[in-house]
Amino acid sequence: MSDSLSAVIEKLRTRFAIIALLIVVPLSLAMLWMAVEERRETLNGQIEIAQSLAENLVEAQQDLLTHTRTLLMQIALSPAARAPSSPDCSAYLAALLPLEPRYVNFGVPRSDGTLLCNALPLSRAVNVADRPYIRRALEAQEFSVGTFQLDRAVQKVTVNFAYPVYDETQGAAPVGAAVAVVSLDWWSDALAAADLPEGSIAYIVDSDYILLAHFPPRPGLIGTEKREGGLDRPGDLPEGARARRDPDGARRVYDKRALFSAGGVDMVSMTIGIPIDAALSAANTRNLNRFALLVLGLLGSWVFASLQFRRLILQPLSVAQAELESIGTDPRADQNHPERPDGDASDMVRFTEGVREIWHRGQIAEDAERRTSRQMSALLSALPDLFFHLDREGRVIDFKSGNKGDLLKPPECFLGKRISSVIPETTGEEFEHRLQVAQDSQTISTWDYQMEVGGAEKVFEARICPVVDADEFLLVIRDISFRKREERKRQAAEGQLREVLRNIDGAAITYTIPAGQDAPGPDDTVRFLNKEGCFRIWGIDAEVAEADIMALWNQMPEGAERDEVIRSISAATRDLHPWHAILPFVTPQGQRIWVEERGLPKRQEDGSTQFFCLAVNVTEQVEKERELEHQKEVNNRVQKQQSLGQLTGGIAHDFNNLLAVIMGNLELLRDDLADPEQIDMVDAGINATKRGADLTRSMLAFAKEARLEPQPINLNTLVSETRKWAGRTLPETIEIETSLSAGLWTIEADPASTESALLNLILNARDAMPEGGKLTIETANIRIDEPYIDARDVELSPGRYTILAVSDTGHGIAAEKLSHIFEPFFTTKAPGAGSGLGLAMIQGFIEQSGGTAQVYSEPGHGTTFKLYFPATCRDAGEVASRQPTEPDVPHGDFNILLVEDEDDVRRVLASLLEKAGYRVTPAMRMTAKP
Repeated sequence: MSDSLSAVIEKLRTRFAIIALLIVVPLSLAMLWMAVEERRETLNGQIEIAQSLAENLVEAQQDLLTHTRTLLMQIALSPAARAPSSPDCSAYLAALLPLEPRYVNFGVPRSDGTLLCNALPLSRAVNVADRPYIRRALEAQEFSVGTFQLDRAVQKVTVNFAYPVYDETQGAAPVGAAVAVVSLDWWSDALAAADLPEGSIAYIVDSDYILLAHFPPRPGLIGTEKREGGLDRPGDLPEGARARRDPDGARRVYDKRALFSAGGVDMVSMTIGIPIDAALSAANTRNLNRFALLVLGLLGSWVFASLQFRRLILQPLSVAQAELESIGTDPRADQNHPERPDGDASDMVRFTEGVREIWHRGQIAEDAERRTSRQMSALLSALPDLFFHLDREGRVIDFKSGNKGDLLKPPECFLGKRISSVIPETTGEEFEHRLQVAQDSQTISTWDYQMEVGGAEKVFEARICPVVDADEFLLVIRDISFRKREERKRQAAEGQLREVLRNIDGAAITYTIPAGQDAPGPDDTVRFLNKEGCFRIWGIDAEVAEADIMALWNQMPEGAERDEVIRSISAATRDLHPWHAILPFVTPQGQRIWVEERGLPKRQEDGSTQFFCLAVNVTEQVEKERELEHQKEVNNRVQKQQSLGQLTGGIAHDFNNLLAVIMGNLELLRDDLADPEQIDMVDAGINATKRGADLTRSMLAFAKEARLEPQPINLNTLVSETRKWAGRTLPETIEIETSLSAGLWTIEADPASTESALLNLILNARDAMPEGGKLTIETANIRIDEPYIDARDVELSPGRYTILAVSDTGHGIAAEKLSHIFEPFFTTKAPGAGSGLGLAMIQGFIEQSGGTAQVYSEPGHGTTFKLYFPATCRDAGEVASRQPTEPDVPHGDFNILLVEDEDDVRRVLASLLEKAGYRVTPAMRMTAKP
């Protein structure tokens, strides 16, 4: 047991050593990898510093170049520079020189190289035609940079810049070149002011590798080639070599940048070298310190782990081994395994994590900005528009052409020039005006113009947009020729459609019903509505209907008819079938119209329904059709009345003949009777026969076949007399009022029938007011013309008429019964309360007298009957008494020829006459002898 335990202890020690090695070796390798990575990151950091410094220096130097280019463009555009031989040119440059301290001289040599215009006084004649940068500016007509040279005007070593000068009055060739002279001291001062790290090297060379500036300052090298100064040309450094050891023993990181290039040649370039020895030494020192700390930490950990291993494992095992060796039984092992608690993250760890989070967010923001920039660039590249970046004077600073075929001239010709000087005069004037509007209002100004480009007439849309927080503008030009052609086609088609709709008095509407709806509503969108037709039909402006289509639908009266129309539109929208209806509307002017509409629904991709509808005003047609239907109804009613009249007249004549036979026989029989009871029975028969005769007269009056005896009548007198005796027959609950017109015209009618008609109307008014009321009798004069007759559908001749009106305040007559009120045997009274012939008799009598009868009634308010009598010029005089006079019947021996077609009537009449003492010769008809 003891040997076994010893073997276990040795194995534990071996495993503990292996575990320690497994920990130490990876940590060492990690430290080595971290050291290499830190050295690489340090080197990359120095490279980034060199690049950043180079970018800053390049930006500063390019600011000079950009400023110089802009300045020369302004000089070239000045009137003084366009005349380089004029003294005004030198005066202009001399005044400009103090305002630009970074330049030592300005000049404008002519195209032949002769320098007469100079900011500084010239002591002798100077010709610069041999300068390459001058020739390049004149020949290539672009901004040009010179090389290291001795300026002949200022007698200093300088670098010069040139820009062509144009005089539009002398053709397209430049008349000279604007020249700016920069001293080499400025370049050296710019490098000295760059705050480069200690030990840094920076130098600027021209295209001939002549040294223009050096940092730290080395005046003896200025104007020499780089190799003469122990410096490398850009091509001398190995490709991709970012760091190298220089002859002075220092290691530096180099970065080379071109300040200005032309034709693929770097005209001015700059090289900067940043020392990296100090940074690498610091990185090495940090790595050594970390390694030392790691070794100390590992040693301390090894010692601590060894002590813990010995105390917690080996010592208990040794005690157990000793006890086993001493007693050999009941081994005990009490081992404790304390756990090491995890420590909280230190403040440094939290600070580092915060810095990393901030850096990570910054990277995300930069990436988003770069993506946005790339997207905008891609968007501008994809658009077919022309973009011009303008200064406040309208000169082109930069441009981007999506379609060069839309340009009047190559885009390079626009640089530095006003847009108005390149395009035609008329268009240029409009541009100047729009530019001024945009400057004054700081808003986008838009206009269209036409211009011939490439032999074709094109239409362009131009927009001038002010740049925020800058005195600059963006001009966007788009070719809209195709759109304009399509608009003209559409306008022509709409014009033709409007002309067609005008000729048919119609309107065209296209509106969209949203998805999920199938009936017209306030959410509908009007796509098209011709204005003339809308106002002509519905009497409202098209803008109102386009804003809310319900402005049209709300003109349709509420009710079952409108509900049915909405249901039919819903069905057409659901089933996508054509729709047709004739709809009533009431315009805002109160006019009732009829509109025939035909619609064609079409389902859209978004689920909405587009409804194309053609509306035509058919009010006149509908009114004519209704008038025709009404005339048919009137004709049918007249024919019915005539048929009833003929039937009634025929029956009345036959019935009258029968009554005459019955009456005659009863009277003959009564003369031969003596028994009172039998006489009463005969009298009852005679009375019944008389009532039958009265009914017959009423039927003949309706049939317009009554025997009338027209006489001149003053209706005022007739009404006054009738009121006296008829008023006593009315109940006290009925108030009688008369309104008789003074100067009433005389009529000519049968007095008895007129009085009977008035009495009939009074009795009808009484029956209509069982609880009492007011009865009014009126007379009036009226002149009737054709419009009056047409409006009331009465059969009258135009002329003068006298009206007799009887009104009551009774229960009135329902509208559906009013059209039948003059029909025979039609009554509104209770069964058994009337025969239904009274009004029919009145109408027959009044029409037989040349007039008409009209009724006006409103349920719950009362009824008015008006009788129209033709007026006559005859005087009425006194109305004759209605009491019958005894006939003056002759007596004696007389012969009477009795002519009667009916045999029974003839026999009865013959018997009556013979009984009266006459000799009677009966005959059926009169026959003429030849």
